[in-house]
Amino acid sequence: MKSNPILKELIDWILHIAIAVLAGIFVVTFVAQRTIVDGNSMVPTLYNGDQLIVEKITPRLGKLKRGDIVTVYIPELLGEGKEYVVKRIIAMEG
Repeated sequence: MKSNPILKELIDWILHIAIAVLAGIFVVTFVAQRTIVDGNSMVPTLYNGDQLIVEKITPRLGKLKRGDIVTVYIPELLGEGKEYVVKRIIAMEG
């Protein structure tokens, strides 16, 4: 039985799209994510509407230090539709 070239091409496309989607999910979950500043609490460093790429590897390695800017998930402080707050580390234990 001959293989259908159109079917082979379709399977190839589906495989490549699936790999791209999985790679995107991996990057957003573990490596970096885009976010938008909402509010003026970080002026003059960051302004309302600024777009940021949040790098996620440093916190996982425990290499944060005083003065770093971080995003923090605090459900009690967030309004509807907000996910994270952007703040600067001013003190650390130890």
